Amino acid sequence: MSNVNDPARASEGPPPKDATNMAMLAYVLGIFFPLLGPLLIWLMKKDENAFIADQSKEALNWGITMGICYVVCAILTAVVIAMTFRLIPVLEGRALPWPRLRAVAFWALTAGVLLRTAETLLGFGWVSPAPAVALSGVFVWAAILCAGANLLGAVVRRPG
Repeated sequence: MSNVNDPARASEGPPPKDATNMAMLAYVLGIFFPLLGPLLIWLMKKDENAFIADQSKEALNWGITMGICYVVCAILTAVVIAMTFRLIPVLEGRALPWPRLRAVAFWALTAGVLLRTAETLLGFGWVSPAPAVALSGVFVWAAILCAGANLLGAVVRRPG
């Protein structure tokens, strides 16, 4: 959106200190509230200063992009875990030693993705899920450990 090499903007000079502070606030709020923070700054200050409007739109764009990345990573992680439990034992021709770990891994991964997705609720003012967001990594690692233990058991176990 902003172009520092734009000759039309070169004559304007640097933006005022208040404008740079508000632009910085849009980015800082974007860290904690990816959608709501920059959107509020943009809605409140878009008519006052073009620099603030431009930078708050940039911060909002970053928040949207990161949200899309979170969703894509969650889907890819679920696909990898599903492939681990379905394809590898079939290709090996061996049964899983602990088939119930599939359900544990599935629910642990689901809990991890849901807790990580709850981070976006923080942007809308919900603060109650904030302590649980940190647990998302623990659940995802539990799912990976369940998958790894099952695969290792299927590959190392001797047939017969």
